[in-house]
Amino acid sequence: MKAANAVLCFGALHFDSIAECIGPYRARASNPVRTHRTPGGVAHNIARNLAQLSLPVGMASLIGDDDGDLLVRTLDSYGIDHQLVHRHHQFTSASYIAVLDETGELAVGLADMAIYDAMDVALVSGMLAQAEHWPGWIIDANLPEEAICYLADHHGDRPLYLAPVSVAKAPRVKPALGRADVMICNKYEIEALSGLGADTALEAARAAASLQQSDRQILVVTLGPDGAVLVTKDEVLHFPAPPTRVVDVNGAGDSFFSGFVAAHRSGGTAVGAVRHGLAKASLTAESHDPVNPAFTLQALEQREQAVPAPITL
Repeated sequence: MKAANAVLCFGALHFDSIAECIGPYRARASNPVRTHRTPGGVAHNIARNLAQLSLPVGMASLIGDDDGDLLVRTLDSYGIDHQLVHRHHQFTSASYIAVLDETGELAVGLADMAIYDAMDVALVSGMLAQAEHWPGWIIDANLPEEAICYLADHHGDRPLYLAPVSVAKAPRVKPALGRADVMICNKYEIEALSGLGADTALEAARAAASLQQSDRQILVVTLGPDGAVLVTKDEVLHFPAPPTRVVDVNGAGDSFFSGFVAAHRSGGTAVGAVRHGLAKASLTAESHDPVNPAFTLQALEQREQAVPAPITL
């Protein structure tokens, strides 16, 4: 029997290669950088952050015939269940390259994710018997649209959280949105999903509200240094970000997602979950790792107290 707050994460598990520009980033030019490599992927980053927050967590993903074993050993070291991480012998594991400008913001991301297209309905339906033992599900949009919809159709009464992943992949979650309890996305993803601009907090809230399909649904739009917007049937709020010494924003959005889910799965309100998410993201942005290795619960509590009061929109 899984703990009541346990969560299974469907989606990406691969290595991220991060290149940080030493000087101002210049497009179409050679840029001096510092590089490092770390386990990544949206679902992986969320799972690892949830484990750091002491939630029982598992992953459902695909690895290839290359360094996949190292990724599985990494999950072991975090205490993440990997019974639903399968090996595909016709693909190499996915990979992601992020180039960060001199401020730590993403300049360009390069994603080789072909293996995740094989996480189709045939594969995820075979995972269902084991997946049903997990009381909460997170799905990232690295899965094909048909698989996302299949899982949404079979999630029963367990909470379902959607992560749109990127502008290119966000449309995959739209057909399943009406069956989801929570969707958390960024400014660019909400624009892609809604067809509306989101240059301000109010515009982001309007874009999110245009997608709301039930009274129970929670939509959150993260706005980087401008915090986050929360849309529920009762509230439309803008949360400014806490003071943050930004080093590297890679993984900050995934950390927000995990902070929100951890608080929400523990019975917290949506308002408290956003505050928890902003604090977790803030601490992650102060590290070169998509999951801050220096994280402590005391630091999280202190950072959460530094989140400004929300503004009603």
